Amino acid sequence: MNTRHTVNYYKHELKSINHSFFLILDELTNAFPYTKTYPYIQSYTDRYAKDTGNMDHVRSELYIVKDTLQQDITTASNRVKVIVARISKIEKDNAKLQVQLRILENKREGAIGFYDDTVKLYNLQLLENVILSICITGLGYKIYKP
Repeated sequence: MNTRHTVNYYKHELKSINHSFFLILDELTNAFPYTKTYPYIQSYTDRYAKDTGNMDHVRSELYIVKDTLQQDITTASNRVKVIVARISKIEKDNAKLQVQLRILENKREGAIGFYDDTVKLYNLQLLENVILSICITGLGYKIYKP
């Protein structure tokens, strides 16, 4: 679920609402004293009612933007929670895999050591067999020499 709007959208909307708010507030503060002083003059009461309606419209726009922003924050928060949960799961899996990797590395080192020992033992046995063959051949040659 994606957010509805970007940060720039909210900046623009709030700037627009802020501008409208101060314009209407200025008009409302100018109309209020005349309406309270001369409540029976229709033009003053109409102007005040119009400015009050405009202020209500600005407040409703602000409420809509606030509500949309809150929904986007909730959506983003839920997405972050899901991502954090995934990261936690991956970290747990990674810890298990790190343990297995250490075990495999230790086994590899043991296998390399065993292989080196086996090669040395093989070479030693080969050397013994070659020397023994030379000795037997030399001894047989001396015994059967005419």
